[in-house]
Amino acid sequence: MTYYPTIRQTFRLLGFLILMTLLFSFSLKLIDNLLFDINDSLMNFLSYSLPTIITTHRYLKKRRKLNADNYTIKINNTSWLIYVQIVILTVMMIVIIDPITVLIPVPDWLDELMSKMVSKDIYSFMTIVLFAPIFEELIFRGIILDGYLKVYSPRKSIICSSLLFALIHLNPWQAINAFLIGLFIGWVYYKTQSIIPCILIHFTNNVIAFLIFMFSTSNASSISDLIANKMIYISLIVSLSVLFYFGIRFLNRQFNKVYTQHTITI
Repeated sequence: MTYYPTIRQTFRLLGFLILMTLLFSFSLKLIDNLLFDINDSLMNFLSYSLPTIITTHRYLKKRRKLNADNYTIKINNTSWLIYVQIVILTVMMIVIIDPITVLIPVPDWLDELMSKMVSKDIYSFMTIVLFAPIFEELIFRGIILDGYLKVYSPRKSIICSSLLFALIHLNPWQAINAFLIGLFIGWVYYKTQSIIPCILIHFTNNVIAFLIFMFSTSNASSISDLIANKMIYISLIVSLSVLFYFGIRFLNRQFNKVYTQHTITI
């Protein structure tokens, strides 16, 4: 049986998403210039959400048709402690990878562009905190990674889907964080076969980023910008790295007990 998608088919999916995004962005800009003014934040929300929803719907249907499954989210009696562990590990990982994400300084032009795209309002909140975790996980884990796991080895599937997740962000500064977080999300999806914890990880990552943006009084864009004392910062990274390592080992044992059979599917 042939499963969807393969790596080659994925590029068509992502190409469709990019094309839809460009089409909606151009159309909304045209409406803004010729008919009536559209709030910039609302325009960014519509330019992101509409193409993403259309792409998700189109390719979920295609995957259901080709892979003969139904996409009904099934949730068994998973302990809430597992979800708590996932959130804690996600917060740890965000702090741990912070030194890696700041290795490449963000150029002024990109920083200015990002500041225009993100505002301290409800539309940016909906885009970053609500829509992105749900629909990006449906695309990258629910469609892409799930299909890869039926064709390729788990390691290749997780790495390739994470690379694509990084590439779709279209800039190396966000891509580093997206790739590393994507590896964690991919591993969790492989172990649980559930989209729910993946959305939870993505939500946690995005809500922390949005809160830093919302409540930072300076131009802080990373955790290192918020901690002035470098010795405290380095000690925090080292200690959390050790805790993260043992936390992953413990979570893996929990997964092996709970998910001995893949009873949670999308």
